[in-house]
Amino acid sequence: MMKTQGRKEVEMLRKLQGQIVPKTLLEPSDHVTSTSSTSSSEQKPPIVNNCCIRLLDAFEDRGLLCMAFEPMAFTLRQVTKRYGRDTGLALKGVRYYLRCMLIALYHLKREGILHADIKPDNILVSEATTVCKLADFGCASPVEQNDPTPYLASRWYRAPEAILGVPYGHPFDMWSLGCVLFEIATGRVLFKGDSNNEMLRMQQEAKGRFPKKMVARGLFAAKHFDLGSGKFLLVATDEATKMPYLREVVFTKPTRSLKAELLTAYSSETDQAQVLQLHDLLEQMLVLDPQKRITPEEALRHTFFQPLVAQQQ
Repeated sequence: MMKTQGRKEVEMLRKLQGQIVPKTLLEPSDHVTSTSSTSSSEQKPPIVNNCCIRLLDAFEDRGLLCMAFEPMAFTLRQVTKRYGRDTGLALKGVRYYLRCMLIALYHLKREGILHADIKPDNILVSEATTVCKLADFGCASPVEQNDPTPYLASRWYRAPEAILGVPYGHPFDMWSLGCVLFEIATGRVLFKGDSNNEMLRMQQEAKGRFPKKMVARGLFAAKHFDLGSGKFLLVATDEATKMPYLREVVFTKPTRSLKAELLTAYSSETDQAQVLQLHDLLEQMLVLDPQKRITPEEALRHTFFQPLVAQQQ
């Protein structure tokens, strides 16, 4: 089974080799500070690498499938701990690494591939910390072959649509990347839940209640919601008996401010406008409804990336 999946991984990596990204996606538009319907059909490509790990060779030895990749030194989690423990990375570094990952998502979407396990451990950085690549495609698959499962990806980076059993696709990876973005910016895990139920609670604390239509479509929604009233069923523990029980909770609006947390993380940043741009982009990456979540094309054109474009000109 592992060898079969490995062969699929090799096939997908080879499919991604040597791709380029449209230049206009790297030129932010001043008005793209909220979800835009800008079409990418008119874009013309320059030479930009696809920010996915490069497969050098694949072969079998004594019945074992072996894959050789370009050498990288650190995971993004290690880089964050080394240079931004408990505080997060500098805004310049966050901007650069985020753009690399959005380029990777752009190519995955274009090729119809879902990575399905984006987290800091699966993002690799070179020894000089100047090259960033998305790696570990062991859970990746063609987007049309995804079956409903509430346990897709690592829990802290799991998108709500998978937990609820709503059909998922490329927006799933964007949600995971949004969680990574918050983590490298603040040095803290965004949603550190111990179960799917707790993850849904934390997501609603930050983003408000789920759309009723989204809950109604969920194959697993009845485990977490009263489908009649729409109230969230929080799994709590009785202090006396230590037994779990369900407690109804209603989220009318967010009770956690991601904006305040980012501003605190970058309180010494001289250009607070850039922090607000980062917050705006983060909120769009973490829209609860996957159909309304920002796409890689739109995200790459966000004004948060303007300093990088100016630097290259």
